[in-house]
Amino acid sequence: MIDSVIAGTGNSRYLRTSISADTTWADALAMLRAGTFPIDLAGINADGFATVGTALNADTLLKAAVCTALGLDADATPSDAWDAVIALIPSSAADVGAIAAPATPSDGDFLVYDSTAGAWVAQAVPSASGVSF
Repeated sequence: MIDSVIAGTGNSRYLRTSISADTTWADALAMLRAGTFPIDLAGINADGFATVGTALNADTLLKAAVCTALGLDADATPSDAWDAVIALIPSSAADVGAIAAPATPSDGDFLVYDSTAGAWVAQAVPSASGVSF
């Protein structure tokens, strides 16, 4: 994603209002001060940006294909997706069956959890595996 960078020229956004043409400045100012001045944000003016960033919308936050892959509905939120990913992570070595971790960075061994024995055992990395630590 690319962040937007406003140029600082005062023209980065367009506004639209529905107030009538006969509204006085005093009435408009009173509405502004009361927080009741009706406006719509009518988009960005690219000329007011040094860099127009990636649009923030449902597709850039969480693609439908990701929802499908995680077994979620198309209206899922990014938080729902993270919850689904976290649920895929085993909570213990017993859930994994075998977890490899280097015993030490230089000995070429790794630890494997033997779920049948209920213990960690060291195994040498076969030289043909191309794995090194």
